[in-house]
Amino acid sequence: MIMRRRTKLSLVLLITVVGIGLTAGGVFRGASAIGSEDPGLTRQGSRNLQQEVRQYNNLMYNVLMEVGRAYYKDIDVADVAVAGIKGMMAQLDPYSDFYVEEIDPGMVADMEITTTGTYSGIGSTIGYSGGVLSIIAPMKSSPSMRVGLLAGDVIAEIDGLPSKAFSTAKAASLIKGPVGTDVTLMIEREGFPGQLEFVITRAQIEVNDVSAATFAAPGIAYIEISRFSKNTGQFLVEAIEELGKEQAIEGLILDLRGNPGGLLDEAIAVTEPFLPPGEMIVYTRGRVSNMNENYLSRERQLYDGRLVVMVNQASASASEIIAGAVQDLDRGIVVGKTSFGKGLVQVVGQLGQMPDGGGANIFKLTTAEYFTASGRNLQRPFGTDDFGRIVIRNPGVPDTTEHPIFLSQRGREVTGGGGVVPDIELDGIMGNILLFDLKFRRGIFLRYVNNYVNTRNITDGSTVTVNEELLNDFRTWAEEQGFSFETPTEMRLDDLVETAAAEGADDAMATEIAALQRAIDRQKDSLWQESRESIALELRREFVTRLQGYDAGLMEYFSQDPQFQAALDVLSDRSQYAAVLSGESVGGQEK
Repeated sequence: MIMRRRTKLSLVLLITVVGIGLTAGGVFRGASAIGSEDPGLTRQGSRNLQQEVRQYNNLMYNVLMEVGRAYYKDIDVADVAVAGIKGMMAQLDPYSDFYVEEIDPGMVADMEITTTGTYSGIGSTIGYSGGVLSIIAPMKSSPSMRVGLLAGDVIAEIDGLPSKAFSTAKAASLIKGPVGTDVTLMIEREGFPGQLEFVITRAQIEVNDVSAATFAAPGIAYIEISRFSKNTGQFLVEAIEELGKEQAIEGLILDLRGNPGGLLDEAIAVTEPFLPPGEMIVYTRGRVSNMNENYLSRERQLYDGRLVVMVNQASASASEIIAGAVQDLDRGIVVGKTSFGKGLVQVVGQLGQMPDGGGANIFKLTTAEYFTASGRNLQRPFGTDDFGRIVIRNPGVPDTTEHPIFLSQRGREVTGGGGVVPDIELDGIMGNILLFDLKFRRGIFLRYVNNYVNTRNITDGSTVTVNEELLNDFRTWAEEQGFSFETPTEMRLDDLVETAAAEGADDAMATEIAALQRAIDRQKDSLWQESRESIALELRREFVTRLQGYDAGLMEYFSQDPQFQAALDVLSDRSQYAAVLSGESVGGQEK
């Protein structure tokens, strides 16, 4: 079944928040909502607003003219003007913003992909891994996969241009291009001498945010959604239908952990297959009347079995709308950690052309709040940083504020403000500074696996045993590649050494400093030993992913994931599932 698209939404509703290392969801409406009149304003009120805006517009014009005329060196008027607009938007909330293609190419491109669901390119996620521009993941059935690009391949050149100085956004803009044209990538691959040349013909790429769909256990389906761009709901329906052809689905895990959000329309389309028609999913309320809308399920219910939705601190807005609806309607159980906490709606569109005839701009303005079926707004409180900027309170810090209590459809207590609190709350796989640096800062796990497979000519479908011998080889190889890491204690020692040198006391403290360094080295060696099981798990995941596919790699990793195991357990135990939904059990424990 292909779900009906909501033709009403010429207003594009998206859910996106900018954070460190993530884009968390927000609700966006499209360009037709920009410039809407507030029906609550009288004619006199509207005239007063226009007059006040004109006065400050004149003031801004005069300031910019004076800066351009008298500043001690030449200025770029466009840069200063755009910075002024950005500063104005930053005074509103953390989500309202103004993006210009030349300054924010990544944001503009990402917004366009989210709202259209397509782009013209080679079908690979690229980014910096271990400090070098790399292929993060080629998409299934994409031009990248067809020519043989692999995760971990280093992009040395793009059409003859060295990539070292390119940002990810700049590299992506060079790799994208008209359908049917070619782009040449020079690739450096672990275990291969020299460079490999790949000539790739660009194609129209349809973004599929259903990043995994498989069975976690007999009768228990697992679906992972990475974000919500156009057609995500359709891809979810297709995934459920395909899984149902393999075997009967008795329980389903919908994994939204780390999902930053996207289109509100798609959040609704993802929720609908789990609900009968006529159920309230979410509603929005704003000062302008056309921002007020109730979103009810309209499609036929595709799946009515046991359901778990998984979330964590990086699950935002669109993800929270789904988790909130499932929880409020007692349709399933939410497992994981308290979600990000994004409950505001933005309108997104372009405000005319740039005066210099430059690239596109995107105007993003908060225009409403959204509420779950029980009436909850999930927005985490704002704060200000040391520079006076409005920021979201860190979702990773324990929230000690008192939250309002609401009731689910069956009378269970649920809380508003600060995200969705799971019905079963527990930590996922925890890491440390060594694992973080191995995996994210240097990409050592992926590089080692690629080198191991390539130099030994191991073929797809093979298995590799991660034993003590291989773990020792991994550490030796990593250190030969120049891998090192600093513990927080070592960072403090570096500061101490620098301060002592500045004060001329480094010679006098040399013996003590050397003793401290030896103690730190022993601590780091202990960390390697303590982390062997976690390192082995990461290596097994990378080997399985490379040789058997992404879905198989996930299942290998989840074998040690407490959140995933809790989801699997509650779906497999009908009595526990019923007890949680009835409010008789909290987190798997009887009240």
